[in-house]
Amino acid sequence: MAPTAADRIRIADAVGGSAPVLLVGSVREAVRLLLRDVSFVEPDPCPLERPAPTAYDGLEVALDIDSDARVLTCGDRQTDLSPLEHDLLVSLHEADGHIRTFAWLQRHVWHNDHQGSRSHVQSTVKRLRRKLAEVDSPLQVDGVRGVGLRLVSVGSARYLG
Repeated sequence: MAPTAADRIRIADAVGGSAPVLLVGSVREAVRLLLRDVSFVEPDPCPLERPAPTAYDGLEVALDIDSDARVLTCGDRQTDLSPLEHDLLVSLHEADGHIRTFAWLQRHVWHNDHQGSRSHVQSTVKRLRRKLAEVDSPLQVDGVRGVGLRLVSVGSARYLG
């Protein structure tokens, strides 16, 4: 538990990818996250291909991400995704509306620990935002300045630039 986002980021960087860690700002937040759905669900053998509907700000959203073909479908619309767009979208979708830090994204999407300019991230996010809009997705990529990215419902996004 750490009270600020900066403290949580430092802890996540120190732990690295060696162990699963739940970083929260308060006991109340930890309890809320841990007690979300305690019912047993048979694991999906291929969870990235057909993600379950996910709740964002009380909105049930079913984005169909076909990982084999790298195609995003929402309703009756679909669009192709580049490998980076696909990996970024899957990572943000799995986070269920929570922030993925830039350091985490560098390690898990771009597979490096690049610390320089984030222009390569910005160009991928720009293309992904455009493709989400093409399929009329109710979700959009939200940038949290200096921290990272998350998926949010379109009406609640603070920054869409």
